[in-house]
Amino acid sequence: MAQGKGSKGLGKGLSALISQTADNSGGDRLEQIDVQAIEANDRQPRKAFSEEKLEGLVESIRENGIIQPLILRTVRPGKYEIVAGERRWRAARSIGLKTVPAVIRDVDETEKMKQALIENIVREDLNAIEEAEAINTLIESHHLLQEDVAKILGRSRTAITNTLRLRQLDPDLRKLVIDGKLTAGHARALLAIDDRNLRKTIALQIVENSLSVRATESLVNRCLSPQPQKTRPAESAQHSISVKDLERRLKRHFGTNVQVQDAKGKGKVVISYTSLDELDRLLEQWGIRGTADS
Repeated sequence: MAQGKGSKGLGKGLSALISQTADNSGGDRLEQIDVQAIEANDRQPRKAFSEEKLEGLVESIRENGIIQPLILRTVRPGKYEIVAGERRWRAARSIGLKTVPAVIRDVDETEKMKQALIENIVREDLNAIEEAEAINTLIESHHLLQEDVAKILGRSRTAITNTLRLRQLDPDLRKLVIDGKLTAGHARALLAIDDRNLRKTIALQIVENSLSVRATESLVNRCLSPQPQKTRPAESAQHSISVKDLERRLKRHFGTNVQVQDAKGKGKVVISYTSLDELDRLLEQWGIRGTADS
């Protein structure tokens, strides 16, 4: 990730938490530090380091050197821990640099984690899942509200809420996001589906068919929309309340079993009889004279 993106969307008060340029104020000091004297941050929020992006950073450092100093804290005499800038440190080691420019900052364990989280989030070095976990850690560890984090990062509260929702994803879908097969937009669309098996099925369709976020949202909406009922066959129409009521009234009137078979206003009425005598009785009710066997 190009370092120039670090300035995108910086929130109010961010400069108080992480310096964008090295200075000598507030106890900070800029030094050239031996790369072998630097240790990685064991609470680094970013877990995945893209080899492709790291190679791009290596080439940039070969050409231009390290423009943005690392931020370190002293852990013991002659040994430092990274607060921010692990990718730069890794790239420097890979090309054999002996020293790197660094700001030595006196911060405690809590502040170290806070600055590391913010630096990674702002520089957009994290994948969507790492960012969600980093924001959650920032909130829980420092007793912040989502509104507080939104101000620090220069984002809307809704954006923070949507990012945190990604933590609800199942492990399989999290891995697809981490691997870059699903974007945060895909993942947020999938979270509208409560059925985990259906969610996973659609996720695999997205990957297999390279669906866009918009196409994914349409697919999810179709899955969530109630399916139109199929037109019932004529045989089942008699089960409607109105038809059943009509059947009961006809049965009382004729004194025998009656079936009304209706389909969209057309159909037939079937009146049953069990003997010729009963048929004669029905015929008389209809005003038809003569017997059934005459």
